Amino acid sequence: MAAAGGTSGRTASEWAGVLEADLFESVLPFWLLYSEDAEHGGFFDCLDANGRVYDTTKHVWLQGRQVFMLARIANEATNAQLGQLRSACERRAALELGGPAVVGLEASIRAIEPSRQGLKDAARRGLDFLLAHAEDPATGHVWFALTADGRASAAQRKPFSAAFLALAISEVARAEESDELFALAKSWYDRYGVWAADPSLLRGPAPAGAKPLEPMNLPMIALNLVSELGRYFKTDAEREAFEAPMAELRAAAVRDVMKHWHPELSATLENVRADGGVDPSGSDGRLHLPGHAIEAAWFVMEEALRTGDDATYAEARRLGMTSLEAGWDGPLPGCAEPRDGPGGLVYFMDALGADATQLEADMKLWWPLCEAMIFLAMDYRRTGDAATLRRFDAVAGFAMDRFSDGKPGMAGPGAGEWVGYLSRDARVTHSFKGGPYKGCFHVPRALFVCTSLLREAAERHEKPE
Repeated sequence: MAAAGGTSGRTASEWAGVLEADLFESVLPFWLLYSEDAEHGGFFDCLDANGRVYDTTKHVWLQGRQVFMLARIANEATNAQLGQLRSACERRAALELGGPAVVGLEASIRAIEPSRQGLKDAARRGLDFLLAHAEDPATGHVWFALTADGRASAAQRKPFSAAFLALAISEVARAEESDELFALAKSWYDRYGVWAADPSLLRGPAPAGAKPLEPMNLPMIALNLVSELGRYFKTDAEREAFEAPMAELRAAAVRDVMKHWHPELSATLENVRADGGVDPSGSDGRLHLPGHAIEAAWFVMEEALRTGDDATYAEARRLGMTSLEAGWDGPLPGCAEPRDGPGGLVYFMDALGADATQLEADMKLWWPLCEAMIFLAMDYRRTGDAATLRRFDAVAGFAMDRFSDGKPGMAGPGAGEWVGYLSRDARVTHSFKGGPYKGCFHVPRALFVCTSLLREAAERHEKPE
């Protein structure tokens, strides 16, 4: 792998092979072997380094994301990839790395069949659990967390549980070719849009002294959701008929994301005034999450590629590259002023140079690297720019060296998946593989998407030796 601050020199094709192996031989086997609740349905998402359940709470964000991910793999993986998955699951099951639940918890685990139909069936079982338990019948809102048997245990005054429910339903609808399920997914997308437009419907009226700042996450998720729902249709004509009525909504979402981009600060702010202006009077108005900004960049780039908007693509690319340079903690190819660190993206920054108030600001988390990998792979596919590939090599090399547990000797005895949390100096701070916000989503999505993007890029830009 790439040394800290260096690059491995791998080609796009070589990286595609590395990431594909990590996905189908490490990450997916972990979730297939250790996560499904055989007794009540749904998935245990709080799993330790060895895949053992340490908390039976089921977080709705992660339930929806895992349903989506299992269905996506079933819908798009090749037969060769599924064969790779089956062989890896059989090998890992024989090792018996998982064991009795820690701290006396009891959990009855169902191993998911590592086949296309097995993945579809598991996704459907997970969706049935969500449809039975996720919605509050009194309000129509979606719970944030459930007990093992599906009783409500926590709520958030945010619309994102509904967004990930829509995501899950749409991908299962695609797997089952069910227009009825897709209509349900679209209804949840519409409900998310209503709540995003008027947060008071979930949160109540804002306090009198609340700053009228607009968050970036609401239009980001709206943009990604409509893109994912569009995959349901098999023909361009069907897809266009679905997307055309939402053209202005998508364009507005792009504008709303991009007004958070402040090139004069080399930062994309999480919260801005309605006109995009900066509110420097508090840390919330100066907050910059490099990883989140990079994720926003590839969402906008994807939309710009769909519409053929080269100018928006270029500006979103600039946003993403600037955020990567701002947050990368170490040498980065092409960066004029790198930090003297081991690599990785710091979590929170203050755009005006004050200390970020979050105590975890200097930590390195798994998901920003996943977003950076997708962003760079997407751009390399389009441009063939060697500098972009060198940056991908540095980011992916750090991720595989420091986070991936695909082989013995890291956070656990090679049980698979990635750890999620490192200190500033890149030491593992939390060895668990699943927690309240980390489940079967960011890592498999990044590995699956990047494998495809890099193979396409290699065909376009790399000559066979």
